[in-house]
Amino acid sequence: MANESQKDARLAPSVASLPRVSRSIPVAIPAGTSSNGQITPGQQQIMAAGSRFYVRACSAPVLIQSQRAGNVGAQNLFGAAQGQTVSEGFEQLNVSNPTTVPIVALIWVGFEDFINDQLVLDTVATPDIVYPTSPLTGTTLIAIPDQSGNKVSINNKNWYLLSRVAVLVGNPDTGATYILQSVNSTNAVVVAPFPGFPIYPQTSVNIPAAGDFCISAGGGPINAYAWEIYNAFAA
Repeated sequence: MANESQKDARLAPSVASLPRVSRSIPVAIPAGTSSNGQITPGQQQIMAAGSRFYVRACSAPVLIQSQRAGNVGAQNLFGAAQGQTVSEGFEQLNVSNPTTVPIVALIWVGFEDFINDQLVLDTVATPDIVYPTSPLTGTTLIAIPDQSGNKVSINNKNWYLLSRVAVLVGNPDTGATYILQSVNSTNAVVVAPFPGFPIYPQTSVNIPAAGDFCISAGGGPINAYAWEIYNAFAA
């Protein structure tokens, strides 16, 4: 009890008066905007009090700044399994995205110590899920953009996607060979770094790769399917 009283005594009055609730909070931080070579970070606020925060999982490192009445903490970059103790506590966290792609993160906020400081991947909170890129048939191109950092809905349940684990492609056609290719930001097929992988008739492939891909058949219709597996946590 003495230790708890000492902890309470260190908290700022505005923080000590708030409910002591510890919880993991999912957050999606929008992409920053680039102008004249400078990136204006995307921002999101977590309205929760605590004396410590901890990034349980994230699709990319995020900038976090603690705030309470009359005080704004330093802004630092935190990746998965990193956190910080704020001696007098905070009333909210300002989370910023310093990149030009969206980021999702699962951030623990509370007043007690987070037991496992070495946590790298919480497999209970971040299961592998299947994202149904298709079935798509009769089209001349199947686009497979990397959805990492986005919030998606699968079977009426929302998920935050951390990173792609694999692309699964199947070709049930008996006579056509398709090509899985990487694409650039304008969806034009490029030669490098993924020059193209043939998917032969009545076969399937598992590609453990990140990035944007597409399936093409040289302009003809495609009779194939593609699924993606992502490491994710529920919204």
